[in-house]
Parts: sequence; C-alpha cells; structure tokens
Amino acid sequence: MNFDYGLLEALSAVGKERSFEKAAAALRLTPSAVSQRIKLLETRMGAILVVRGKPCELTEVGNTVVRHLENVRLLEREVMGELPGGAVKRGNEIVALRIAVNADSIATWFPLVMAGMSPDLGVRLDLIQDDQEISAERLREGHVMAAVTADSRPVQGFKSVPLGTLEYAAIASPEFVEKFFADGIDPASLGRAPSIAFNQKDTLLNQWMNLAYEKELSSNSHWVPSYEGYIQCCINGVGWGLHPIISVRPFLSAGTLVELHPDVRIRVPLYWQFSRTSGQVMRDLTELVESVAKEWLPAESD
Repeated sequence: MNFDYGLLEALSAVGKERSFEKAAAALRLTPSAVSQRIKLLETRMGAILVVRGKPCELTEVGNTVVRHLENVRLLEREVMGELPGGAVKRGNEIVALRIAVNADSIATWFPLVMAGMSPDLGVRLDLIQDDQEISAERLREGHVMAAVTADSRPVQGFKSVPLGTLEYAAIASPEFVEKFFADGIDPASLGRAPSIAFNQKDTLLNQWMNLAYEKELSSNSHWVPSYEGYIQCCINGVGWGLHPIISVRPFLSAGTLVELHPDVRIRVPLYWQFSRTSGQVMRDLTELVESVAKEWLPAESD
C-alpha cells in the first residue's frame, strides 16, 4: 500500500497529544475528522493503531508507523537542503524527534545537548523519560528514534555507540546517618533504615548492596519518581539513596549530604542508540550527544 501522509500526520498527532481532541486542535481539524482519518488508516493497514482511552496510546504497529513518518521527515529535510540554490527547507517547519532518556541524564548532562543544538538542525526533541535499563525497549516497540540506554546491544535497525558512565554514590543527610547508623553501617542497619528508590523499576539500591556486601536489600523503600524530589528527600532525612555523583558533589562539599561508603560506587555504562536510516540530521545530533557525554561522563575504563 502507498502511505497517505495526511493520515499519518493525524496518527502522529494522536500519539503525541494522547487525545483525539488535543490532536484535532493541533491540526486545526475537528475530533471527528481526526477519528475518521485514524479509522481509514487502520482499515488500509489492517491493524489497530490506537488504543482508545484516556489517555490514548499507540499500539506497537502505530508507533512503528509514526517512526516511519519521522524518518521520512528527516530524509526529506536532508534532500531539500541539497537542492540547488541553498534549498527550500520547507519554510520554518521543525521536525520532532522522540528520544528516550533516563531521568538522571535529563537532570544532569543531556540538557547541554539540547542547548548545543543549532537552529539550522531544524529539529526539536520530545523526550520520553524511562530507566536506562528499560529505554532500549522503547526502540524495539517503535516509540522512539533514539535512546540513552544501558544496553550496549543494538536493537535491529539501530546503531549503538558508547557514551561513558554515570557514577552513583550512596548518600544521606548527616542527621539521618546519626539516627540510623550510630553503631555503624552494615547490611542490618541499612535494611532497617528507610531507603529511597526512583520507582519500582529502579535496581540501583540492590546493585549497590550486592557490590558492597553481596547481599540483597530488604524491601523498605519509598518510591519518589522525581529527580528533584528524590534528592530533597535525602537532604530532609527521609531516607538514604543512590544519586549521580556529578549532581551531589556540591551537597557533599557543603556537608548537606554525606556518602555512606566512598569506596563503593555503582558505575552504569550508557550508550546512544539511534536509527540507521535517519540521515545526516541524526548523525549531527549523535555527534553532539557524543561530544557532551565525553565532557561529563567518564569512560568506562577510567
């Protein structure tokens, strides 16, 4: 079948806005018109592309189709840029790229990538936050065109390049240490003391316990799925937790936080996986990602 890119635009808008009404407003159409376009596209493709609900979600096939549209937009921009006379770059149209990035990277080094993007690149980034251990799944499911991930194995159709490592330290407030570790820090006292995890997918606490003591941590964690909230909870003595050393250094220097075991840190290698078929724009973005990561993330062998 031949793709009708007007129909694909409607699908992309629903995927981004997660609502037929909001997609309709973005496209300056009625919700009924958007719904009709999605139904027609589903009929032509013989597959369900949108799970209707509040919010709406694209199916795996729907995400794959939207990723195709994004690839076409990038390649089209590249071709336009090579036309004689400097090119009709389709006016001021900006191409959106969906990228999966873990919360700690978003809160530390990845904003420098976005700040370093030249306007001539002609793209904006729609970041999807996910754990570094999970973000490669976003690639497999067609949700994103690139990802910062802890998985070095390239997903089919993608290329993987090493970025460096995020180093995590176990930290807590001095008052918390005095209250819960007055007799020393060991597996028993760590198990009794409240800890903080980002969410149910967060495995860093157990990784740290295994590295420090070759033991599992008993389930005694608050879930705080917010970067700022997580570190504030540690500062306020809610619990102890794992945090990137590049972001807690000022608090350690000021004595607001202390490191539980300075000789035990978790090093999480990060990789950038990106679509092989996205053309020069993605290659330029990849070069920028690698440059910023080289400055902020130590190499795995360091």
